[in-house]
Amino acid sequence: MKPKSLFAVTILVFVCVAVFAQDKFGGKWQTDAAKANRPPEQNQFQVEAVRLDLKIQGDMVSGAVDEIGAGAPLTITDGEITGWALSFKTTRTLPSGATVSYIWRGELINDNTLSLSRVLSQAGRYAPGAKGGGGFAGGAPVDPGPAPRPRPLIFHRMP
Repeated sequence: MKPKSLFAVTILVFVCVAVFAQDKFGGKWQTDAAKANRPPEQNQFQVEAVRLDLKIQGDMVSGAVDEIGAGAPLTITDGEITGWALSFKTTRTLPSGATVSYIWRGELINDNTLSLSRVLSQAGRYAPGAKGGGGFAGGAPVDPGPAPRPRPLIFHRMP
């Protein structure tokens, strides 16, 4: 094979693999038991399961996250796909009017399994019960130190 032809075939293969991987993220996904995978301090809404409705356009992700039992579905923003990895952001407005943002990151394990971890964004961290300071919900902003390693939520493709 001529070098130009080999180069063209190689590029075509890489493009096809990237498009194929991105397309596999699209659709509806759900956890089996999200509540069991969340730290106790995050169970205030008694979330029983999490559903994702992912829409893929090129390497961008949009759609919604529905934390069953925690109110209306959240809109996915700032979503990106890089190879088999995915990241996006969701923001919830609490009854107090304060907002809490989560950064979601994960990877496609196989055609029907997606592993995602969510971490509270720095802008949403606060010291519960602290007085004064104009921070989040009246709490004083704190330096959280090293973030704990989040437990992944395992999603399965919905039929």
